[in-house]
Amino acid sequence: MKKDNLVRIKGRKLLVNGKEQRFRGVNIGSWMLIEHFMIGLPWTEYKMRELGRQILGPEKCAAFFDTYMDAFVSEADLRLLAKNGLNLIRLPFNYRHFESDAKPFEYQTEALKYFDRIIEWCRTCDVYVMLDLHAAPGVQARDWNAESAFGEAMLWDHPHFQERTARLWRFIAERYRNEPRVFGYEVLNEPLCPDPDVFNRFNRQVIKAIREVDREHIIVVESNEWGKKIATLATDLFDDPQVMPSSHHYHSQFPPFDRLTAYPGEHEGKRYGRDELAATLAPTFDYDRIDRPVLVGEFGIGRRWGNRPVSLAILDGLLGIFEDLGFAWTIWTYKDVGAMGILSPRAETPWKQFQELPEVASVRDAYRQARTDVQKLVLAKAPLVTEGDFGHFWGQSMHHWHAVTLPRVLGLLKDKSAEELAAMARSFAFENCEVDEEKLGVLRKHAGR
Repeated sequence: MKKDNLVRIKGRKLLVNGKEQRFRGVNIGSWMLIEHFMIGLPWTEYKMRELGRQILGPEKCAAFFDTYMDAFVSEADLRLLAKNGLNLIRLPFNYRHFESDAKPFEYQTEALKYFDRIIEWCRTCDVYVMLDLHAAPGVQARDWNAESAFGEAMLWDHPHFQERTARLWRFIAERYRNEPRVFGYEVLNEPLCPDPDVFNRFNRQVIKAIREVDREHIIVVESNEWGKKIATLATDLFDDPQVMPSSHHYHSQFPPFDRLTAYPGEHEGKRYGRDELAATLAPTFDYDRIDRPVLVGEFGIGRRWGNRPVSLAILDGLLGIFEDLGFAWTIWTYKDVGAMGILSPRAETPWKQFQELPEVASVRDAYRQARTDVQKLVLAKAPLVTEGDFGHFWGQSMHHWHAVTLPRVLGLLKDKSAEELAAMARSFAFENCEVDEEKLGVLRKHAGR
């Protein structure tokens, strides 16, 4: 294999065939790891599939989920990305596609076809793909997007789960070690480890496992605490010249950017513009200590979040800062049911119509309202509870809400035929989706720089 064919790190630059290449792109979220708010079903993916088999029956459940997997992304999707100057896909995946908890270390190869398809389309469209382990054995964080059904996060306490994660990466890296369209391997999405020594020891373990079979591809290590704090990454992780850091940044988590009525704008007498927005990035990179390229693996805006023109203006400003700093970036997300995606099923598609049924909409709306109501109650009655504490409390409560509501939402599909369920899943196919042209236009503006 010729090394130059791979994406390579040199200082703070990324090179392809010896020439600097800037990487800008999207996450293909809610495909190889389905998230509740992105598909419109409560709870975690494995619970969706588990209860789907029980309530719908194995055949009808397979008709929906198999069709969803086949329809969700196609060469047409990648052509749209390439046409708009986007050249990198971050591909989140669930370990459960490859390994069963009942049979650890026995790898299922069927799901590799999805990786292989994406890689072939990347080759055709001149796009690269980074493989991102979004949910690890044992669960790396208490969140739904790590496949935590009840707030469990056992990866950090059990060497068994850590070894399974390292060996899964070894299995994947061995298969793709000679593939130039693979940008690299992201060890773990949004880790939340209470012990910094355990966290860094785990990263070393995975890097070592990958390097046993693939000496050349880039390895991406994400900061602890949901990708927010670069200080959590040990300096020696970067002794390997082809390791780079990743961070996540959602401006909505930095008040008062989530409440501005204009950008740049004022809040309580203080101005918030480019400098203030750039300051929120300070904890996510450290060029003095880690002189490597930085990937912002996730950031983005929702369709219903606050003032949309302001959100788009902040997105535009944030991308400008990324570009000035030389960051690579992949926005969250490319496609979903209508929450944060650039594409979403059109109103007349059967899945979108199902989402608008009063029974289904009431589950979604009640969840949103309950968060607001409970937050007011808890913070008013418990002065020792902070906003941060509430976030943890609500995160745990959310799992139980979903456990109650998922069977009832699936029950609304029980009388559908396998053919009808497959048609609902095809709502996510490229030809059945509409494009958020405003958001895509902001990305295109910066991808062309």
